[in-house]
Amino acid sequence: MSKLRPVVLCGGAGTRLWPMSRPDRPKPLLPLVSDRSLLAETLERVAGWQDPWVLCGAAHAAAFALEAPGHQLIVEPVGRGTAPAAVVAASLAAEHDPSDIIALVPADHAVAPIEAFHASMERAVEAAAAGYLVTFGVTPRGPHTGFGWIEAGEALSEAPAARGIGRFVEKPGSGEAERLFAQGAFWNSGMFVARADRLLEEARASVPDVVEVVRRSLATASRSPREVRLGDVFERCADHSFDVAVMQRTTRGAMVPASFRWADVGTWGAVIEARGGGGGVHVLSDGPQVRVVGHPDVLVAVTGGAVLVTTPDRANDFRGMVHAPVAVLDAGPGWRVERRLVEAGTRFEGPGTAVILAGRAGEHGPGASLPPGAVASEPSTWLVALVDAAISP
Repeated sequence: MSKLRPVVLCGGAGTRLWPMSRPDRPKPLLPLVSDRSLLAETLERVAGWQDPWVLCGAAHAAAFALEAPGHQLIVEPVGRGTAPAAVVAASLAAEHDPSDIIALVPADHAVAPIEAFHASMERAVEAAAAGYLVTFGVTPRGPHTGFGWIEAGEALSEAPAARGIGRFVEKPGSGEAERLFAQGAFWNSGMFVARADRLLEEARASVPDVVEVVRRSLATASRSPREVRLGDVFERCADHSFDVAVMQRTTRGAMVPASFRWADVGTWGAVIEARGGGGGVHVLSDGPQVRVVGHPDVLVAVTGGAVLVTTPDRANDFRGMVHAPVAVLDAGPGWRVERRLVEAGTRFEGPGTAVILAGRAGEHGPGASLPPGAVASEPSTWLVALVDAAISP
């Protein structure tokens, strides 16, 4: 499978994994399942094929470069969903060889064992080489309403280990999920394998505007041996999910039943499951030592002065902080410096001056000063300096 190019997608806001994941600490960089980051585990999982590319946002490109030394980064000025990301990856692969096969692999999944993942990938590559857009179907562990589902069709004559796709169902209600579970449908893994030229052909038919904006952003990209930084025109790209925009419209979709264990590490419940199951004590701390006495089932997450304590049966109920915390970094007579973690839509009204550490506010990105009235266009981190005679240290 020397022509297989893994592309690791480092999106995912991780809002439900507070306090570990915040705007300035993206989920793929965190050691949530083991003592290594999710990105490091993903890079190990896709080793053995062509050198993997790492697709990430500009706000955290430096951090991802440190976590993935030696790998090429594809840097988006802003996140625009998995469909534009897939088109970018396929376009770059097609520059080398249009028949190259790319595997879009999110960095926030827990997958094991690696041998089973590789065996499933071999079957997916066979179907992709025959001209199909392939995903992996995961055997469900229950009638989950938070995942997409796939109703499988018949086995493919060109790739007997793969099956056609009868229907996609996006995050069904409880009754529909019960029906899908009972009839043997699969969870949609969110990983995709396809020939570069075939993926682009399907994207042109489904989202031609995305393909055109990506073409222009690559034409104006800055390139080095280890980085492709897309041109700012990429910001005009519509936000699309590859599942909805392309996979649900193509007549050449296929599914390979996954022989590996899979978890989408998007909630604390998923973290607990990926770490070995629901029962027991689970502690994640990047500083203070934590000891739990007298409670057999609990999760404790501690970082940066913030603490979350929950039980496994309630871990998925946590939806993140509605109002991001404010941390005072330094203060003196008449002045104070704060770090503010803000949600999309937060307006900077002053007083004081603010600089963006991570995230964006319209045309303003990391390192830019915020003018009064600027609005965060995505979860962001602001450094705010206040000067007021009434402030006491």
